[in-house]
Amino acid sequence: MNFELPTSISVVNPIHLDKRYGPHASVAAAKSAVPAAIRIKGLTVGVLTSGVVSEYWWKSGTTDGDLVAKTDGSTVATDGVTIGGDGSVGSPLYAITSGISGVYTPTVIGLVNLTSATPSIAMYFQVGDIVAVHGSVDYVVDGGPSTNREVHLELPIASTFTLATDVSGVVTGGTSGTGNVVYAGFTSSAYAITNIKEATSGTYFYSYFYKVYPM
Repeated sequence: MNFELPTSISVVNPIHLDKRYGPHASVAAAKSAVPAAIRIKGLTVGVLTSGVVSEYWWKSGTTDGDLVAKTDGSTVATDGVTIGGDGSVGSPLYAITSGISGVYTPTVIGLVNLTSATPSIAMYFQVGDIVAVHGSVDYVVDGGPSTNREVHLELPIASTFTLATDVSGVVTGGTSGTGNVVYAGFTSSAYAITNIKEATSGTYFYSYFYKVYPM
């Protein structure tokens, strides 16, 4: 039945008119304090955390699992976890550390059947423990075997490699146009451009990724 008042209610104490609101000490406490028998869709409760009240509501049902955080309807990501507009929490997307980016001129670590190599300034960025690099290098061959020419260059962020496949990338440019790859090089902190086929000199553009392993 309805109860009608001829005038408005004047609140003279700092309390909520609906006792079910709380605020409660936790979401679990809110569920416990408001039995299913007195829940309705749309009922809102407050949860107090570190002095701040967050609101939850029984949006689509009245079971414990139906109590979700109120949001503005958007989908956001926080600490790699998606939070939907209905307050639902998804699985972690990724772990992110502080991003790093910059430019550097790689040092030539070693040459195979090349007279010289002159790297240009390269760009790099790191997200988590993955690093991406893009740059170019000019080289002069020494007339040695065309099937085994390599230039080994310094990494922008040091890593400890154990396999050639710890670095993976592609190369473009030159006149051969095929067969050039990037892989882990002479040392644990270098990478190599291999299978250089030009007869005299040329320029290669490279892009590669690698994982930073502890030194």
